Amino acid sequence: MQKVKDKFKTYCWRGEIANSAHEVLAMAFDTYSAKNLKDMLRIAIRSIPKQKVAFQHAPMLLIDGMNLLCSLVDVAYALSNKYNKSFYPPYAESPKVESLFHNYKDEASLWDNLPGMLSLEEFHNPYWVFKHFCRKANKKKRKADLEAIWTKALSKHTEIIEEDYLGLYIRYVKLIEAAQLINNRQHKKHSNCQNV
Repeated sequence: MQKVKDKFKTYCWRGEIANSAHEVLAMAFDTYSAKNLKDMLRIAIRSIPKQKVAFQHAPMLLIDGMNLLCSLVDVAYALSNKYNKSFYPPYAESPKVESLFHNYKDEASLWDNLPGMLSLEEFHNPYWVFKHFCRKANKKKRKADLEAIWTKALSKHTEIIEEDYLGLYIRYVKLIEAAQLINNRQHKKHSNCQNV
């Protein structure tokens, strides 16, 4: 029996192995909403200097969220070469733009999943976020940043904040929002092809 390689490390949070970056995005936003991921990240960062996550929230859920974010980092590095300055999708000008950034499975989640950190250029081309994310540091450093956040948040000791956790939060929220946009647009493209 041939062992299947888990390139995007999805088995630890989903129990399945993804074959492509877009499949990872579909799994990620099928498992959690963008709002849930941003909330988990915020809770972890806020827990570093004060009372710990273990006393307020389910630690295993947060660890799953960290593993999912590590998979999103792998996706960002896999898809970062898709950035093209001339990429300006025609649907970005449509008045029905809101359908492109909320969870297509939950109509009520529109306001919870608005991309609040992305610029207009990033909204039009979310691959630019991946390109920028990957250009600033290598994959090992990005994953180490995430591990530091979750390790300190789950520690029983309070920590003095020495790093720029606000900057890290913004960087990872942009990553989540861009991943959600790409996933929703990919899903919309596939559903349009099936309807034809």
